[in-house]
Amino acid sequence: MKFITEDDLRALYRKDAFTDFNVTKDEKLTPGARQFLTDRRITILADGVPTDTTESSTSTFSQTSVTETVVEPEPAVNDWRTMRLRSELTSITNSFLLIACELQARDIRLSQSVAALEQDVAAMLTVLDDGVSLQDLDCEECHGITKANFSSPLADCFAITSEHMLPPNGKEVLLLNQLRCSMYRFEAILAELYEETPDENRLGIRVNQIRNILSQMICTALGGKECQRIE
Repeated sequence: MKFITEDDLRALYRKDAFTDFNVTKDEKLTPGARQFLTDRRITILADGVPTDTTESSTSTFSQTSVTETVVEPEPAVNDWRTMRLRSELTSITNSFLLIACELQARDIRLSQSVAALEQDVAAMLTVLDDGVSLQDLDCEECHGITKANFSSPLADCFAITSEHMLPPNGKEVLLLNQLRCSMYRFEAILAELYEETPDENRLGIRVNQIRNILSQMICTALGGKECQRIE
């Protein structure tokens, strides 16, 4: 069984936008992938046949073979470690949305960037639900963060202190740093629950990438046109 993730669909959609997507009997959409298609009103085909979850609930049993290919199973919750990670990720994604909402009145572009990053955090839930792999995020290189070290657990570019409350955009910096701290917390939970180091865990690479993106966003929020990373 091949799992098709939201990241897979995003990559395909960027190359060539499509209005329908076919899922064969040997393929399965993750919840995030299905939501991606639904949000864009893309018709989901099951072996070439359009699926309609609304009609399937009232249709005759002759349609059972079609609906069975698209029903999503309930997430397994018998692993306490998985439950811990899922609850933490759910809390983090909500924090991203809350901060994106608060930033709307202050910096709409920054708000949109945070909201987009929330989708990358939420995609980590598919690893817990379906065991799929995550594609690397895009890296916009700067002097201190390059494609070579983008997936590594880099330290903060510079320390955030009370002095950052003073500039007009100080609140933006502190809000972004709050999100970065949440990723540090999640990294610590990974280390606590699993024997391997966080960057060896299947979720660890995505954690590093998101944290490094937030570091770049903090630098930009401060008006930095040159990398402020302290070596």
